[in-house]
This record gives sequence, structure tokens and C-alpha cells, in this order.
Amino acid sequence: MSWSHYRALLAVNELEEREKLARTALQKKWPREVLRREIKKRKAAKQLTLAPVPEGDPLTPIKGKLDIYRIVAAKAGPWQAKPVIDLGFSNYFRPSGNFPFHEGDIVSSSPSLRVLKEAAEADLFTYRAWVLEVTDGDTLWVLIDLGFGFTTKQQLRLRGLDAPEITSRDGLETKRFVERELRSSLRGSVPVIITGTKSDKYDRYLTDVFYQTKSGEQYLNNQLLQNHLAQKVY
Repeated sequence: MSWSHYRALLAVNELEEREKLARTALQKKWPREVLRREIKKRKAAKQLTLAPVPEGDPLTPIKGKLDIYRIVAAKAGPWQAKPVIDLGFSNYFRPSGNFPFHEGDIVSSSPSLRVLKEAAEADLFTYRAWVLEVTDGDTLWVLIDLGFGFTTKQQLRLRGLDAPEITSRDGLETKRFVERELRSSLRGSVPVIITGTKSDKYDRYLTDVFYQTKSGEQYLNNQLLQNHLAQKVY
């Protein structure tokens, strides 16, 4: 395929679909314009018919507590088989010196590292983060404060919903809504709170996003649904 074929394929966000289209284009020897038409046709077929979220059927937010971590046994590396702090997003840390914790402990780092007897799994994987870029209505690049002086840059997808394709008018409207709602974080001044859950089939972590307004804390995922800018995924 020519370079122009590959450029056309970049408009397809889903890796599996992009690879399938590339194979089909090669097998059928599609000219560039035929490939472009096929991509547009498939995107049009996927456009969402956005309807109001049924009353009483919003997403249930997942939100833990800040500065809470789980102790796990390292599977490899310099700390293999030793207890380490699971910072999330495949990052682990073991402070130097005395480390009197055991696998399965849930600990707090604030104001000092200590075991929390009453903590639960639901308290984990909640962080302060700064939004770097809104890719589309349900995908963000963020810089996450993992604690202990560590940060990580991650592409996250909003949990429980699907927004229209960015190539559509509805998709652009949804992206602009998210940018407006998160403008304080995009300017680098105010962090949002995120909770990360298991990654999706494209290896992006799913997230719930919480942000502050003059009216108090807002839950971004439900804001999109309630404003009819995305569709709930069951």
C-alpha cells in the first residue's frame, strides 16, 4: 500500500478494525479513494443515536480514597518475592530502609506510611491527575500523581459510555464539552480525581473522572450521559 493508504487508515481509532481494513485493501487492491470511502461508510454506520439516559439509570461512580495503596509481592526485578507498594498502572515501589509490611496489607501514605485496618479493595487506585489532552469525547491523556514522587502519563477511556466518532459533528460537540468542563485542569492549575479500573481491549485503562465547579464536585461520566452527549455501555 502507498503512504496515502496508511494516512487514510490513521482515521480508524480501533486497532483491530484498522488492521482488518488494511488486509482487505491489500487483498482487493483498493485504490486510495475506495479505501477512504469504505472508512467513511463504516464510521457513518457506527454513529450513535443519542437518547436521554433513562431516569434512575445513571452510572454508579467508582471512587476510592487518595493516598491508599496495596502491598503485593514483586514478581520480578530487584525486589523479587519481596513486599512492594503497588502504585497502579504497572508501577511498584519499595522505600529504602525498614519496610515492615506484608503482602495483602492496605496502607496509607498520609501523613506517614501505615497499615489501615478498616480499608477495603474499593478504596484503591484513586489519584490526583492533570488533563493533558482531550483526544475525543471519551478518551483523555492525563498525568497521574502516583505518590512517593512518581508520576505516569496515561491514555484513559471514560468507563461505562461511548461517545460519537470525533469525525462527526456530535463527536466534536462532545469533545468540546469535555474540554470546557475540564478547562481548569487543562490549564495545569487544578487536578481532577480519577479512579482507574481494568483496561479495555485496546489496553487503555478505564476511568471515572471527578472535577470541581462552583456548584461542587461533578462526575464527568454521568455529565456526558445526562447531557445526551454519549451512550451508556452496559
